[in-house]
Amino acid sequence: MFSRLINLIKSWFGFGLDKLENPDILLDQAKREMHEMHSRNRERAVAAITQKNNLQSMVDELEKQISNLQAKAEFALKKGERDLAVQLLTEKQAIESSLGSTKEALAQAIQTSEQVKEHIKREEEMIRRKTAEALQLKAQWKSAQIQNEMEKALGAMGQFEQAETAFGRAKEKITQSHHESRARAELGKGRVESRLAGLEDIERSSAAEAELAELELKLGLSSASLPQQTATTTAQTDVERQLAELEAKLGTGGSGSTSGTNKPMCRMLAVIGRPGSAELDPYTHLVSAQHSLRSQCERAFVPPGNEPGHKDAWGVGWFDSDGRVSLIRESGAASESPYYVFASQVSGRDHAGSGPANVLIGHLRKAVSGAVNSENAHPFRVTTPEGVSLLICHNGHVRDSALDSLRSDLRDAGLQGASTRDCDSAVLAEWLALQVGDARDADGISAALASAFDELLARAHATDVPYEAYTGLNVLVASPYGLGVLRWFSRWADYYTLWEYRSDDGFLVTSEPTHLTDRFRLIQPGNFRWYTPDGELASSVLLANAQLQQEPEATA
Repeated sequence: MFSRLINLIKSWFGFGLDKLENPDILLDQAKREMHEMHSRNRERAVAAITQKNNLQSMVDELEKQISNLQAKAEFALKKGERDLAVQLLTEKQAIESSLGSTKEALAQAIQTSEQVKEHIKREEEMIRRKTAEALQLKAQWKSAQIQNEMEKALGAMGQFEQAETAFGRAKEKITQSHHESRARAELGKGRVESRLAGLEDIERSSAAEAELAELELKLGLSSASLPQQTATTTAQTDVERQLAELEAKLGTGGSGSTSGTNKPMCRMLAVIGRPGSAELDPYTHLVSAQHSLRSQCERAFVPPGNEPGHKDAWGVGWFDSDGRVSLIRESGAASESPYYVFASQVSGRDHAGSGPANVLIGHLRKAVSGAVNSENAHPFRVTTPEGVSLLICHNGHVRDSALDSLRSDLRDAGLQGASTRDCDSAVLAEWLALQVGDARDADGISAALASAFDELLARAHATDVPYEAYTGLNVLVASPYGLGVLRWFSRWADYYTLWEYRSDDGFLVTSEPTHLTDRFRLIQPGNFRWYTPDGELASSVLLANAQLQQEPEATA
């Protein structure tokens, strides 16, 4: 009796130890630890990239100060004020010394951020590899368990004749369990493969229908002359019906349109209002919505004659409710970048650099001028003469006839570096920051921006051919004090669009609606709109020089 009790206690302890050392539990724990560590490293990565961007802004600001002091020293000498010139040059040398150390820190920060990016990529690859290994090890563990049970049952058959019945039950149970696991795996695989196959079928069907429509138009046939298909293949779902109604309302047809005016275009988006709003969640509109900014990277509109896709670069920047700025930019396609998803996630919550976004703008670049790199990715972070940070996105092309005028203004202000940037949108951003002047509040900044845009249009209209100055001036200007929006163009009115969505918590402004609803309203050209950080439309000003003069279609 005593020995049986000892054996029972041993079995209890053995069972507990076996459970603690279960490979399934160990593998799941290891996987959780890897993901938690990776998440912490990604937070460190965004902090490193933010610091690099801050150092870049410091370098730009110091270069502006040096250029300004040089210009002032030259002016002082011309006026005979030699002592003043000496003081200015001495101050310039001190700033140059600071610039040197800052550039060294920036170079180190750039190197560190690249290393961090590479480390994150290696971690993601390791997680994928270890996940696959874990699945393989779990399968081996299950197989070993089944084999052990079968061996035990076979051993018992040699001892007792009646054990044969028990073995039969064990084998049947093991077989049933094995078949059940295979059935679950097959069902899961079927769900994934069927969904993928369904998507591929839809894509192929859409492409085939588009090609058929083009062929019918070419041959002068109508769809009525074709055999009537079954109700199953022709009936639209409720979602498809709503989508068709919205496309008709917005004037944007699907891939089968033959109107010739609905061509695929370049994209940007802004969200302003109280953080935490479900309707204005940054991740939703940047990543997960039906027609999010990320999906527009592949299938958004482009001007006539352009290849589809907006894959040259992307950027997401925001100000939190305390005015702290964050900016993440990268060359390449947003649809292929894990950092784009990461930026979209952290913009909606507290992290090392700032709180959740209060004013956010995002951009997909389809390059017209300037090198394709992260420095020419929008939004551009620029600083006004009074030190106010702005984030600026632009859709369109400022041509040389207008660009030369902006460069001249920057050079006259001593901003030589800003005037020589190779991207037209970057020059425009620097010029707008200069025009804000000494404004440091919402009213002053919005009034200065409205005046700057009006001046830009006035310069264009003063020429013999106004539409030669630009193709489009769709601009988003984010600041700690609010968001400025302008829609303007000289050609392709159907493509240079900005839509406004209003919720109880704020506004969404986007080149294309991100989801299916009739609450999007097209912003009228020439109206400069200003939104406050608490999600209110403060003003909508029709610019005095907003005279639409479009480029003839023959030259488009």
